[in-house]
Amino acid sequence: MEPRDMSNIPDGGGFIDTPGTYNVVIEDIKEGTTDNLTEFYVCILKDEQGRTIRDTYFITDKAAWREKLLMDACGLTEEQRKAYVPEMCLGKTIEITVTAQKDNPQYMQVSKVKQTGVTVTPPAPVKEDCPF
Repeated sequence: MEPRDMSNIPDGGGFIDTPGTYNVVIEDIKEGTTDNLTEFYVCILKDEQGRTIRDTYFITDKAAWREKLLMDACGLTEEQRKAYVPEMCLGKTIEITVTAQKDNPQYMQVSKVKQTGVTVTPPAPVKEDCPF
């Protein structure tokens, strides 16, 4: 591989890497299944500076209370909750509290979600001249 000049690569927005409270928009939702066949989805959350953090929701009876908190934060109605799909939360602005992980303090986690009256508009994505 030939050497490349990587000195002027722009910052990609980065990650939310400091504990605190943030207003974020639910920008994307990715679904998946663990090796143990447990379904889950990951909410990609983005603040006004374009920084992101992910929050994972496992679809189990034991973890359903976390989804209820997310539905509350997104302001979903009782009718919407009767046929809930995670995509109902796309584009919703919520307030999150970010804390350091207990066993890995260098990594951040979303520890609380709640409703907010603020609207978050992240910066528009930068179009890159990328061949792949």
